[in-house]
Amino acid sequence: MSPLFANPFHAPGVIIARLAVTGATMIWSLILLSNTDALSVTRYGHMLAAVVRENVVAVVFLAISGTLFYRILAHSEPRKLAVSGYGSLVVGWGFVEYMLLLSPGPLQPTAVSWVSVGLILAIYSFVATAKDSHVAGA
Repeated sequence: MSPLFANPFHAPGVIIARLAVTGATMIWSLILLSNTDALSVTRYGHMLAAVVRENVVAVVFLAISGTLFYRILAHSEPRKLAVSGYGSLVVGWGFVEYMLLLSPGPLQPTAVSWVSVGLILAIYSFVATAKDSHVAGA
């Protein structure tokens, strides 16, 4: 077994899901940073971009996912802070799914399917408990 999966706190399936969702969030954040008006493609993304600059959204999610990714690699002890980080990824991926499904025009099945996978992995990462079901304080 790889040292990455020899985690004393989480099962290998949880580690794979968390690596996948944090990696996907980092990639999405980098794409958002590299493109101008990437959120303005949809009506709801345009409304979000009017409230908060999209680069701020990208940097926040890059920081959250980067921190969570480091915690996985470092075999960090489960904390309430990490649970709230995965909860924010659920909210972020859920909002992107919402934007894609309710945007006017033709449905983009490839984008919706990839975002759905990200949302499902984020939900699983959020609800997965530690092996001993003990979460330390923040």
